[in-house]
Amino acid sequence: MSGAVAAHAAYNGSGTQGLAVTNKIQDQEGDVMSVFWNKNDTTRQLLHGSTILEVPASGNNGNVDFGGSKIFTINNDIDCLGELYLNMKVTIENNFTSNRTGFFENSGKHTAGQVAPFGATANNSSVGTTTGAGYKIGDVITIAAASATGNRDAKLLVTEIGTGGTVTSFVVTDPGVGVVGGTNKATTTTATGVTTTATIDVVLTTANTTGLTFSADTPSLKFKLGALTNIIERIEYQVGTQIWQTLEKDDVRVVYNTEMSEAAYNTVSRRGRPATQSSSVYDTLDSDTNWSGNGQDLDVTFIIPALTKTLAPQLETFSNVSESGYPLAAAPHQSVKVKIYLANRGDISFKIPAGITVSQGTKEPFAVENSQYLSDISYTSIYSGTSAAQEVSLGPAPISLKSIKLYAKHMIMCNEEREQMKAMPLGLPKRLKMTQNALITDVSNVQQKTIDLDHFSLYASHLIISGNLGKDIYIKSAELKLNSSSFSGVLPAQMLDYAAASSLGLYVNRNIEDDQSEALDGVGILVFPLSSSAYSGSSVPFNRFDSIRLSLTFTGAPPSDVNPYISITCVGETTALFKGGAASLAMY
Repeated sequence: MSGAVAAHAAYNGSGTQGLAVTNKIQDQEGDVMSVFWNKNDTTRQLLHGSTILEVPASGNNGNVDFGGSKIFTINNDIDCLGELYLNMKVTIENNFTSNRTGFFENSGKHTAGQVAPFGATANNSSVGTTTGAGYKIGDVITIAAASATGNRDAKLLVTEIGTGGTVTSFVVTDPGVGVVGGTNKATTTTATGVTTTATIDVVLTTANTTGLTFSADTPSLKFKLGALTNIIERIEYQVGTQIWQTLEKDDVRVVYNTEMSEAAYNTVSRRGRPATQSSSVYDTLDSDTNWSGNGQDLDVTFIIPALTKTLAPQLETFSNVSESGYPLAAAPHQSVKVKIYLANRGDISFKIPAGITVSQGTKEPFAVENSQYLSDISYTSIYSGTSAAQEVSLGPAPISLKSIKLYAKHMIMCNEEREQMKAMPLGLPKRLKMTQNALITDVSNVQQKTIDLDHFSLYASHLIISGNLGKDIYIKSAELKLNSSSFSGVLPAQMLDYAAASSLGLYVNRNIEDDQSEALDGVGILVFPLSSSAYSGSSVPFNRFDSIRLSLTFTGAPPSDVNPYISITCVGETTALFKGGAASLAMY
C-alpha cells in the first residue's frame, strides 16, 4: 500500500487519532468538517472592491523640506481606508561645507598659491606657486623629495597655463613623501617625450596640525540600516478635529521590528540604506552617484502602521479574510487627515582619536557621532602620518528631500452594507489597533529611572521599550507596577529582548550587517508582555488603573552630552463608535 492509505489502515476510532478524526460524516460526538470542501467553499463575502490611490496633499503638491510638515486629506468618497504608504524622493549629494581646511585638502584641481596636498614633512601641508615658464597643458612636474629612505617625489599634472606658459592650475597626481619647500626649487617637466628643467616654488605652512591629510573629494559613506525612514519624525492621524493617533519615529521603528516578517523587515532596512556596493557602502567614486554634480536621486516607499492591524498571516484562507481599516462609510461627515512631520537634516561630525597611524592611499573609517543617517565615513589619506586628537565638522548631512507623497488602500463596499452601517440606531462600535507613546529625556547621570505612564489608556497588549543611552550603556531590567502592585516582578532585559516577544507571537527582527554582526541601534528593542499573545483577550485595560509606573535599571549612568532618551510605545486596541455620521473614540 502507498503511504497515503496508512492513516486509513490504522484507524479504529480510538486513541488520539480517534479524538482528532472520524470516517463518518454524521458523528454524534462533535462537529465534523472536511478539509476538501468546507466554509472556505461555502462562505460568501459581501461584495467590495479595493485599489491603491494617491492621497492629495494640502499646499505645495507634496514638496517639503527637512524640519517641515505636510498634511494629506483622505477622499471622503471611499468607504474604508486601509493601509497607508509613504513615498519619498531624496537626493544623496555633497552638502558638506568643510573642504581644504585643517584635516582636509582638496585633491582635485588647484590654482597657483592654493593649498596643495604634498607629502610634506613636519606635519605641514604645502602651498604651490609657480615662477617658471614654458609649461604646456599635460606636462608632468616632478618635485623632488628630501633624500631619505621611504621618501618619494611628488608629481603634478598641468591643467591650465597662463602668459608665457606659467602654471595657473594643476592636479596633484602623486603627493609624494618627504617633499620639502624652497624658493625656485628645481623641477623636471616632461612634455611629449621632451624633458626640460624649470622652476616652481614650494612653500611649507603649518595649517595641517593633525599630522594627517585626507582627500575631501570622494568619501565613502556608510548609512545606517533603514536610515531614510528616520526622515519621518512624527505622524498624526486626525479624524474631524481630534487627533486619534500620534506615531513618533520610534513607534514606527519598533512596530516595524515586531510586526513585519523577516523578509519584509530586511527589505525595508536595506532599501532605506543608500549603497553602491554589496558591502553596504555608498562610494562617491562611483560615477552613478554624481557626487561632484547634482547627486543621485533615490525613490523609497514605506508602510505607515496606523490603525490597521499588520500582525496577521500573509495568505489567509477565504473565510478568515478581514479588513481592519477605518470605515469612512459609517462616518461620512468627518474629514480624515494624515499629517507628516519631517526630522531636521542635522550636521555630520566625528572625532579623530590621537595616535592613528595611516599609510598613504588607504581609506580610514571614522565613526559619525549623533547622526540618525550615517554610521561612519571613510576618507583616503593623501600621505602617511600619525593623528592628533581633533573633532571634524563636515556640515549638513548629505541628503536632500525632493518630495513626499502619500498613497492609501481605498475600499468600496456594496450599497446594502454601507447603508446598514449608517442606519445602526446604537452606532457601530469597531476595535482599532492603536499606539501611545511616552518620551523620557531626563535620564542623564542616573542608573535607575521610574517612568510615569498614567496617560496610557489602551486595551494594552504589550509595551515596547527603545531609545539611546549612549555608547555601551543598555537597559538591565524592567518592572511594571499597576496601582503600586508589581505586574510580573523584575524582568531581565535579556528575556525582554527576544523570548518575551516571541511568546507573544511577535516577530523579533534585527539589523544584521554584511559581516553578520548585529547593528544595535541605541538600547535595542525590548518587549514587555501584558498578555498571553499579541492583541488577545488577556490584554490589560490601562484606563482602569490610576497609577502606571515602569522602573528601568541601566548598566551605567548615561552622559548628558549624548542627549540620552527612553521611548515607551504602548501597543493595543481602542474602540471607535461610528454613529450619526461621525466617529469618536468611545472607550479604551
